[in-house]
Amino acid sequence: MESPLPRIEILSEQIDFRFVSKWYDLADESHFWMQWRFFIFFETLKKLPLPTLENRHGLEVGCGHGVVRRQLEHASAWTLDGTDIDMEALKQNHPGRGRTYYYNIFDRLPSLKERYDFIVLFDVLEHIAQPKEFLESCLYHLKPGGYMFINVPALQILYGPYDKAAGHIRRYNKKSLETALLSAGTHIIDIRYWGLTLLPLLLLRNALTTFNSSADETIKKGFNPPNKLIHAFLKQIMRAETFLLRRPCLGTSVFAVSAKK
Repeated sequence: MESPLPRIEILSEQIDFRFVSKWYDLADESHFWMQWRFFIFFETLKKLPLPTLENRHGLEVGCGHGVVRRQLEHASAWTLDGTDIDMEALKQNHPGRGRTYYYNIFDRLPSLKERYDFIVLFDVLEHIAQPKEFLESCLYHLKPGGYMFINVPALQILYGPYDKAAGHIRRYNKKSLETALLSAGTHIIDIRYWGLTLLPLLLLRNALTTFNSSADETIKKGFNPPNKLIHAFLKQIMRAETFLLRRPCLGTSVFAVSAKK
């Protein structure tokens, strides 16, 4: 039986925007990388005065097909609204506790001003040419003192065909992400790398995807493990690193927590 479609509330004028569809086909809750990113997120929450068993209301900007909302609402009592400007991706969301918006955050609707306890911004900022203005628009929707959780791909030296296919403008490091957050007027609470053991795999990915003919082919080859055995092995790598290296010196991603002043 198919899952019911979410009710999408259209709050902004629709534009012709479509992210690489193949990524949504591959990036579900079973994927090792999606699990790894959520583990880093949830471990960080344990150190903040935000009890996950109490009701909190957040907004995920660039929610895509809603995988983070499903993960978070399954693991906590929180409610996460989702917004995106990719209508086809929004249609793939499952109904949850939160609402689903077609909404451009640059519109800054008065009804959404300072509405949320937290903002989730996972693997979105690397697509944005002007991060300061984008982050300021995100903060408009956040209560004073509220938290913003951000994940971005790390290390510009790793920028390659996969990044181009995914529409990444840049990859960040701790310093450049810190600069972007400070320029938007946030207070940084924590910033860290993760995915150190994936560095050799990203170098290999760049080599394997150099001559791909389409963005979909590049995304599939660059994000999807070739078989179940390798996928299981990558999950073991995830478990080993998260157990042995809580705060690696480098990684393939940067995760940050900041607060609105």
